[in-house]
Order: sequence, then C-alpha cells, then structure tokens
Amino acid sequence: MIGSVRRPEAPPQPSNARSALPTVAIALAGMLTWQAVEMLLDLRGTASRFQFDGWLDQSPSRLVVFAIAVGALVAAGLLLHPRTRRIGALIATVGLAGFGVYLGWMWIRGDPVQCLCQVDRGHGSSFSRGEAIVIVAAVAAIAASVALATRSTPRRGRRQGGHR
Repeated sequence: MIGSVRRPEAPPQPSNARSALPTVAIALAGMLTWQAVEMLLDLRGTASRFQFDGWLDQSPSRLVVFAIAVGALVAAGLLLHPRTRRIGALIATVGLAGFGVYLGWMWIRGDPVQCLCQVDRGHGSSFSRGEAIVIVAAVAAIAASVALATRSTPRRGRRQGGHR
C-alpha cells in the first residue's frame, strides 16, 4: 500500500523456560561441584560407602572415586558457559544415570549402600536406597532437560548459506 508505514517486528522475547536455563545450569553445577569436592576430600570413605572396595582393591577403588569426582568437576565447569553448557549437561546426565543404575543394581543384589547420607530428611534418618534412586533419576532428568533446552548457537562471523 502507498503511504502505509511498516512497523519493525519486535525481537522475540525469551520464554520463561529459556530464561531460567542459566539459573538451573548454575544450580546443577553447584551441586556437582559440592559432591565432587566432598568425594575428593574423603576418597577412602567414599570408596567404602559406595562399596567399590568389595570388587576392587583399595587403590583402584580410590582411583574410580577420583575419576568420578573429576568428571563431575569437568561437567560443572562446562555447565557454566553457554557455549559448553550442552556438553556439560550431557556429561552430567550420563554420570547421574550411571550412578542411578549402579544404585539400582546394588539394591537388587541386596547390598547396603550408604548414599546421600549427607542429606537428612529432618527426623534423624537418611534417605533409603529407593528414595536415593528417585532423587538421582530426578537430577539426571534435570540435567537432560538442560542439555535439550540448550541450543547450539552459530559462531559469530560465520556465514550461513553460500560462499562469497
């Protein structure tokens, strides 16, 4: 039309889920860092709590705990930056899912595992194995949702389309 003024389109507003993503990623990174530091400060105690001593010698069981803690710290560090958030969330998801499977396997075998003993339900007893499995599965689902909600952004200066 002649004489009509075209209004510029407003930029898309971030959804509530997208704007909460950095907060959830930072909280997840904080939790992973806390658990990793706790594991690193007490390698022997963590190895015996998770009963790695039963099927590994003392030194390799501490090495497994060390590797798990370092993996958690790497995932936490990657979660903090928007460009690496997806890979950090994927590492956290795989690690937490593996831990959940391990807890389930120990539960099926009937072996006691003292997990999540730092968290108290408020009346003197720690979480049961079933509750711990549900908690680990929920945190793994949160990590997976962070991975799915994080979209990879194209690099600046990179042309999309043809070459010039």
